[in-house]
Amino acid sequence: MFMTEGWVRALMTAGEDYGTAFEPALYSVQLRQYRTSAIGRPAAYLEQSLGALADEVTYRYDRESLGAISGHTGAGQDIFYGMCKTDRVGVIVCFDMHWPREMQAMMGPIPERIAASLRD
Repeated sequence: MFMTEGWVRALMTAGEDYGTAFEPALYSVQLRQYRTSAIGRPAAYLEQSLGALADEVTYRYDRESLGAISGHTGAGQDIFYGMCKTDRVGVIVCFDMHWPREMQAMMGPIPERIAASLRD
């Protein structure tokens, strides 16, 4: 039921579909899955997109085809986690999640499971 009820929207740029954002009705959480038009290392993309918005980055992972970042925004009140991987044709595909700090016990395991499925 976590993601079955709530908002689902396309992430589009110039009419091109890049992914989907999910925002459950019962929780103040956002999950996005998308591809980018970025070129280079996935970790560099994450630093420019999510890292630039962070009050504090608490975790970084940087490999040739896989990157991850997590940290806090909103004076430490919100947590984010993002991971990107370069696919077989060189496109960077990502997911990220954002949730309130008080929901860490419930939300923390979700990006961990998603991340485990993307690792090399």
